Amino acid sequence: MKTRIRLVGLLGSLLLVACSDDGNPSMGNPDLSMPTTLGGNCPAPTGADVTHAGELTTDETWAAAGGPHLVTADVTVRGGHTLTVEECAVVRVQGHASIVIGGNLPADGTGTLIAKGSYKAASGSDPEILRPVTFTADDQTAWWGSLQVLTTGSADLQVVVIDRGGDTAEGGALFMRGDDNRVNPVRNVAVKLLAVTSSATYAIKVRSSAGFTAASDGIIIDGAGAKGAASGGEDTRYAMYVESPALKTLPPTFSFSNNAKNEILAYAPFTVEVDERFPNIGVPFQLRGSFYIQSKTAGELLTLTIDPGVTLKLGGPLGANPSLRLGDSSGGNLFPVRLVAAGTAALPIKITSGAATQAPGDWATIDWQGGPPSGNVMTQVTVEYGGGDSTTNGFGCGTGDNDSLLLFTEWRPDTAFIQGCTFAHSKAAGIVSGWNSDLSGPDFRTGNTFLDIADTCQISLPKNAAGMCPGNDFTPDCY
Repeated sequence: MKTRIRLVGLLGSLLLVACSDDGNPSMGNPDLSMPTTLGGNCPAPTGADVTHAGELTTDETWAAAGGPHLVTADVTVRGGHTLTVEECAVVRVQGHASIVIGGNLPADGTGTLIAKGSYKAASGSDPEILRPVTFTADDQTAWWGSLQVLTTGSADLQVVVIDRGGDTAEGGALFMRGDDNRVNPVRNVAVKLLAVTSSATYAIKVRSSAGFTAASDGIIIDGAGAKGAASGGEDTRYAMYVESPALKTLPPTFSFSNNAKNEILAYAPFTVEVDERFPNIGVPFQLRGSFYIQSKTAGELLTLTIDPGVTLKLGGPLGANPSLRLGDSSGGNLFPVRLVAAGTAALPIKITSGAATQAPGDWATIDWQGGPPSGNVMTQVTVEYGGGDSTTNGFGCGTGDNDSLLLFTEWRPDTAFIQGCTFAHSKAAGIVSGWNSDLSGPDFRTGNTFLDIADTCQISLPKNAAGMCPGNDFTPDCY
């Protein structure tokens, strides 16, 4: 069944609507088409403002009928209460006020937001009908705070527009916080057809093990970072900010446009101790600093998946000499990480520099310290502009320092699983074969391309089981 997207103008912004040929919401990577409808089908509010401020003391429903809802100060929903916002309701927020769902402590009690608009595609003689829920600034020349879904909160957002938010110290027009368990994402936000438009900072910020529900889909981000300034020491002009382990919870269908930085700022503030995945959602991931992944239990296998078409950026303006580190094999224990980076000719994967002007050595290395001997996949991947200081030396039979684009330390793959890949613009070596074995291979030269590798060895030979190099001299030994 062919899938398509319709872009619907709302408040001068865009709402993403993903639908299948029968008009029902669907998943997938659809094509973009021109807008088919300007504005929703909601009647304009005619009543006086209905004002809101403070903490809800009971369940509330904000109806569309009567007049627009005016938030004059922070509104908090917790203590087991639910706020329901009806389709066609318009919520205008003054100043830097926010709408806060739940709290950060169990004692705060749960809080729930249900905001559901509706959409029906045109069919035959029946017209398209769009009836969203809208959150926007009362002053259309300024920004409001944010819609915050905290640790004990949850939100169900269907056919919703969040407009001109994100003017907070944390950043994010939609701000999501989990319980910081670091392993299991707290999937406390469900979205289906969500538009975040003209936000002052990030459109969406996902922190502390928060995440999206598995059925979430259909997000458009238009005009993020509109205020054009950093906040709290971060560069908040990126379209989104996402902390691991939430990366794998990102919905499959996105559309990005007119953002100050049309990228996802991805961050692992701690060692990732669970399977993680970088999904292809249409824009690059800029890593904030290094990204380390390994289990906390010796012998437990983790998998890092990089989807076809993904670009990962390291270094540049964020983090000095960062690495992508997989697993560990020090101290006699193995903490293996399997890499599945199955790019294709149509959707290649790229691991590159985040600098505006790229140069060899902008980042350090893929530091693969422990992995399984089989089951790894690395096809149609370009690794470039690395080879900075790896802080590692003495492995393999290349030069003394192990600076390289890809560094194997203390473990040996059984197969030449790296195929159709390009290693380019390294300040040092290409690949360091940093294991000790009397077995030959694997040969990573055949089937791969090496360009602009500064070191003597594009690929170093490994040491034998006794830890010696061929000839026992001080000359680098290379494939």
